[in-house]
Amino acid sequence: MLNRRIALFLLLVFLTCNLSSCWSRRELNEMAIVVGAGVDVGQKEKIRLTLQIANPAAFAGGATEGGGGQSSASWTVWSEGETVMDAERLLAQKVPRGIYWGHSSLLVIGEEVARRDVTLVTDFFQRDRAPRETAWLTVAKGKAEDILKTHSELSKTSAQAAGFLNHLKTGYSIQVRELPELIAEKGVQPVVTAVAIEKTSLAPVKGDKTEPSNQIALSGVGVFKNEKLIGWMDSGETRGILWLKNMPLIGIINVSSPEEPDKKISISIRGNKTQIIPQYDGQNLSFLVKIKAQGDLVEQEGKEVISTPEKIKALEGQMAKAIEDKIKISVDKAQNEFKVDIFGFGNAFHRKYKREWQELKYRWDEEFSRADIRFDVETNIREIGIATNRLLYYEE
Repeated sequence: MLNRRIALFLLLVFLTCNLSSCWSRRELNEMAIVVGAGVDVGQKEKIRLTLQIANPAAFAGGATEGGGGQSSASWTVWSEGETVMDAERLLAQKVPRGIYWGHSSLLVIGEEVARRDVTLVTDFFQRDRAPRETAWLTVAKGKAEDILKTHSELSKTSAQAAGFLNHLKTGYSIQVRELPELIAEKGVQPVVTAVAIEKTSLAPVKGDKTEPSNQIALSGVGVFKNEKLIGWMDSGETRGILWLKNMPLIGIINVSSPEEPDKKISISIRGNKTQIIPQYDGQNLSFLVKIKAQGDLVEQEGKEVISTPEKIKALEGQMAKAIEDKIKISVDKAQNEFKVDIFGFGNAFHRKYKREWQELKYRWDEEFSRADIRFDVETNIREIGIATNRLLYYEE
């Protein structure tokens, strides 16, 4: 009984000591909160690390005055070092607070870095405990620093805007933690979300003048061969990647009205499913891609009555052809220009032909480039909207 009391007393003392204070607590005014990071090639081949740091006053709803008016929601600062970690340590000479990575939502790799070897800089973001592995990974068409210097009209920072765009799945998205797996995998080559600067709405400046504002925008994907960037696919070509990777799609397919070819009809994608079926006889390699897609008719330019079964069937045929044409463009570019499998045909082959895969996996991109790929697209239009036919006006 005495021993139990002593053990209970020691346990209470231990818990009291551990709950008495927060030894690792850091106050908000002691932290520089990173919301986005970018890596470029600097002077003398050094690593140039750019950080977009949040302004706490802007996020709290306050307004700090400085210079000519209200301060920005973020501060962009850079430093150069031999490695990413070295550059971060040198930033301590410029940033009067402790760098905090817990809210970083975006990592931008500059184009020059990506064309040399993306793993030279991504290792820090995957190995160190401070950065978030769930941050969105992007590659810049140009310099990462320029991307982070843009702003957003609807988000506090451009890094947050890019994060929201990725989260909405409007294009192809990838997180930092996924890149090493894709590089190591033999059956597919990596593609990484591309970002670029676009001039959008006119932003007010001093003197009641306006000028175009630079904003960050998703711009297709960067295509990699192992760890090096080898080219780009635009937003339209990226749609083909999403179809073949069996990813959920958000978007519109435009087809011609059956009896009014100059008038367009828009069909919203409602659901999609893709199956890749490989065939191999020891010499000839081919694939059958079976796609099932559903859509809702959401807009009609012409005055044609399209609510009949015959017209719906005609629209479904056009929808299937539009999907197949879009995918073929992406496949043709991957096979003939880049000569790499960015879709995962190798993974499908591996699942079906495990023994043959051991022989082909080290030259898979070469085999993929020569493969015959056929498509079988089945579409179904589920709804045509509240107004089944466009309202017509007749002269008396």
